[in-house]
Amino acid sequence: MKKAEVVLNHLELSERLEALKAKGRKIVLSDGCFDLLRTGHARYLRAAKALGDVLVLALPSDEAVQKALGPGRPLLPLEDRLGILAAFEMVDWVTSYSKKVLRNSWRTSNPMFMPYRARRRCPRVPSAERLSN
Repeated sequence: MKKAEVVLNHLELSERLEALKAKGRKIVLSDGCFDLLRTGHARYLRAAKALGDVLVLALPSDEAVQKALGPGRPLLPLEDRLGILAAFEMVDWVTSYSKKVLRNSWRTSNPMFMPYRARRRCPRVPSAERLSN
């Protein structure tokens, strides 16, 4: 069983995804807090993976989650959230982000599709349209 790789260097991840895109692979980028996993999350991730060849999850920092969801959140720190999601077989890469860093690093790789995220109140990845500008 494969385990996803946690890649925190956005330039490195962007270069890897560009290489896959050049080979015709469809990249799916999804985001969410994922601090309290439920069955719906597993279904969501399976559906997101079915939309392409490579599934990348981008998780907001602990500070961003707390700002969006309030005191006591996230329930699990970023390091734990990254590790747990990396164990899901449908996930290829997991990364974390701040909006500024992500916007700059994803502008070049421009994911081909971004499914609707599972959690409405979590800080969200800038839309694919805005990333390409």
